[in-house]
Amino acid sequence: MITASAQYQRLPSYYAKYYNSFNENNFSVGVSIRVPIWAGGLLDDTEAKAKASVSRAEAELRVRESDLDMAVRRAEAGVARSEAEASLARRARGIAEQEVAAAELLLTEGRAEAGELDGKRLVLADADEEAAATSLKALEDRMRLLNLRGELARTILGAEPACSVLAER
Repeated sequence: MITASAQYQRLPSYYAKYYNSFNENNFSVGVSIRVPIWAGGLLDDTEAKAKASVSRAEAELRVRESDLDMAVRRAEAGVARSEAEASLARRARGIAEQEVAAAELLLTEGRAEAGELDGKRLVLADADEEAAATSLKALEDRMRLLNLRGELARTILGAEPACSVLAER
């Protein structure tokens, strides 16, 4: 370690009375060199700290990758489940439509009552709501999966955004 310092000091007038060889205006320069002979393991300690820091960062990276992989798998399972639910809701809606159509035909033929048709229309309305809700849930799950995979911006914009950084895989 090398230290250099420079200093200017204006001495009071009575200073020359005690130190005759000094003037009132003095300028001094000093250089010191410090060479540790016994470092006490400072270099080894610094190296060990650096290695421990790198190991901790690598472990945190592995944990984060594992968490992300688990989140992606859960999201994929959620997408499959919500798409299956949406498919079932669409089928239920189709069945409800057919029942309404059949009830209308029976009513025009006089073989059914108007109350039955209203009941079938209520079931159709409920099936419409359920189909819309499950379709929305499927869309949300798909967006969550695309976000976890890092494909959301590319999917929406059609190209990689200018501000993104692609990770080498």
